[in-house]
Amino acid sequence: MPVFESLQQAVDRVQNLGGSAGYKDRETNVFAVVLECTLPRTTRGSDYVVNLQLVDDSRHHAAAAPEEQLQPVELIVFSRQADLMPQVRTQPGDIIMLRHVLVQFWDPPTGGPRRPQLFGKMNKPHNFGFLLYPARAPPAPAAASLGTSFLGAEAASPTQRERPYQSFSVSSYGSQQEKQKLEQSRAFSAQICGPGHAVPDTAAIY
Repeated sequence: MPVFESLQQAVDRVQNLGGSAGYKDRETNVFAVVLECTLPRTTRGSDYVVNLQLVDDSRHHAAAAPEEQLQPVELIVFSRQADLMPQVRTQPGDIIMLRHVLVQFWDPPTGGPRRPQLFGKMNKPHNFGFLLYPARAPPAPAAASLGTSFLGAEAASPTQRERPYQSFSVSSYGSQQEKQKLEQSRAFSAQICGPGHAVPDTAAIY
């Protein structure tokens, strides 16, 4: 069963490892709210690239000025197939689960402190995978009719795992921990992306 960290936990842990840490040591599993997702575009090589801006409650500072409350972390995804890359339906707001995503740091060309960054490569031998969920949970299934068996009612139960609307390289999911993380992420998404809440311009941040 994968162990999940918050974005800030992953950043702090990898930062404390130092420059000699191996690839596996710098990987993490996280849930986050998608603030922004670009369309796939070609690189100078044979890959496509997509950039996403992600945030969770560990990167939310309510006491800061409104434009500084959210501190998103950029995710860069590379793939040889554009149709397999993350295609977020609702931004800001939808939820992404990442597995085996690499935590790294980069120096802004304009100067200033090093910034955390997530990196995923959708090609072998990398194990990077993701699931995408809508910002809001789907409606609960209707109550079973009188002619439905107990097993049939269980099959339609909201306690069953919810299927993501897009996935890559994740075949096993829906653990109790993941359900809780998804629920928490949706609550945070509603808090920062609901009516009356302005999402910061990520281009201004980066």
